[in-house]
Amino acid sequence: MRDRSWEVLKKGGRLVTIAADAEGSKEQRVRDAYIIVEPNRSQLMTVSQLIDSGIIRPIVDAVFSMENFREAYKHKTCARQECISYR
Repeated sequence: MRDRSWEVLKKGGRLVTIAADAEGSKEQRVRDAYIIVEPNRSQLMTVSQLIDSGIIRPIVDAVFSMENFREAYKHKTCARQECISYR
């Protein structure tokens, strides 16, 4: 999914991901950065507001029920997808 994102990212735009990328960026114009995500109520509220206002638009590749968590994990590790949502 990240490779497709480069095609539509405008010059000077930002691609934000919380997934680690062992290979790093394939784009020479990008400075790699990685953060460790820890639960933080204030930050989650801010992100929620950004999503609700349309400033950030999450792209969900697949949705899995909790009963299908094994499929979700396999999807994440095998397909290298960036976004998985659990209901």
